Amino acid sequence: MAYTRPSFALAVAAGAWLVTAGLLLWTDDGAGADGTGPGWFWMLGELERQLLALAFVAVPLTAGALVAARWAGRGAIGRVLGIRPWRWSDALVGVAIALVVRAAVEVVEPTTGTLGGPFGAPPVVVAVSVLGAVVVAPVVEEVFFRGVMLRALIDALGRRGRALAAVIAVAVSTAAFVVLHLVTLGPFAPAGLLVGTIGIGVGCGVLAVVTGRIGGALVAHVVFNALGILLIVL
Repeated sequence: MAYTRPSFALAVAAGAWLVTAGLLLWTDDGAGADGTGPGWFWMLGELERQLLALAFVAVPLTAGALVAARWAGRGAIGRVLGIRPWRWSDALVGVAIALVVRAAVEVVEPTTGTLGGPFGAPPVVVAVSVLGAVVVAPVVEEVFFRGVMLRALIDALGRRGRALAAVIAVAVSTAAFVVLHLVTLGPFAPAGLLVGTIGIGVGCGVLAVVTGRIGGALVAHVVFNALGILLIVL
């Protein structure tokens, strides 16, 4: 058992998820104060938008994970979240999951576009975008969704049997993961995004359940996103 108070951990996770979703919706405000111009977020510079969007995801999710692990977990935070112990075998399986999910995405909707948008962007903006997509976002999201939400759900539902608890935990954590990625898109979400988020959610969730750790899930998510960036560059 990773969490001695799984209900508390889940309450914290729910709060952090709602704050993050609210902040993302706030950035998606499409109109200015007079209802005619662009929203405040889109009036910022490219670098400011990249940093703010990254912070709106990373800060509340990281804070939620740390609070849940510290005040509802058993033992060191790294072990509560499933980051430790590290196993290289988990990482290899994670790479395989990333390759399979990325292949599925490319079949459904091949990755296109440029890192700097249609008109290019300063190198610092591109660097922040790549760092956020390949390192910050996947690490924060795996720690939160698989390290807190999934593991706390399994502990909370343990009396129903581990198999059923695992299925529910994977389903709920994946749903929360997918919805957070689609919160600003509504019904206009690209098919590739749906396939990718569902695939990574289920794949990382199952791997975390089977191993009891999230190291492989971290690798899978990082490699999946990195492959997407690589395909854009190529």
